Amino acid sequence: MKSSVITMLACPHCHQALRFDAEQQRFICQNEQLAYPMVKGIPALLPENAISLTPTEQNLNNHKVEGV
Repeated sequence: MKSSVITMLACPHCHQALRFDAEQQRFICQNEQLAYPMVKGIPALLPENAISLTPTEQNLNNHKVEGV
């Protein structure tokens, strides 16, 4: 997915920018600590598709953001 498209995507809950997790093919909302999967190459950005990050994932996610 093009980075220009990724920068236009926002969390459907809080409308904050999303970060793409290429390793797990999902979009992360840092603010809500939610992940949105890719389904057949398309971001599934519906509230019912949101997956809460586990505490371990939250810690890893926080370290990735700080290291950017």
